[in-house]
Amino acid sequence: MNIHNEIISQHGFEKNLILWQWHTQLVSKAIELEIAHERIRQARHGYNLAFTMTAVCSAVAITGGILLANGKIPEGAIATAGGTAPLISCLKFAREANDRLDKLLMIMKHDEKSN
Repeated sequence: MNIHNEIISQHGFEKNLILWQWHTQLVSKAIELEIAHERIRQARHGYNLAFTMTAVCSAVAITGGILLANGKIPEGAIATAGGTAPLISCLKFAREANDRLDKLLMIMKHDEKSN
């Protein structure tokens, strides 16, 4: 092999290496975006579930309050407690989903700044 072919061969190798690195970065970015979309989807469903459960638990707690106001103390106390306890968990779940989205947004902004 003469020196000319060696230089062309070396240049081709470097070009292929650069293309391979570029391809790897694109694939990595695509995977990161796919993970981000999945996290957003899960957070959205989690938030919707928490919102629905909050509405149901609030209705049960209000029903318990009405029962208490009408003098049905045992039934009202049970309904109020049964609606209030899960309500607290649902609100915590919604807050955690929101915190995960905020964290994901911060990570994505940081990645954009570093690129």
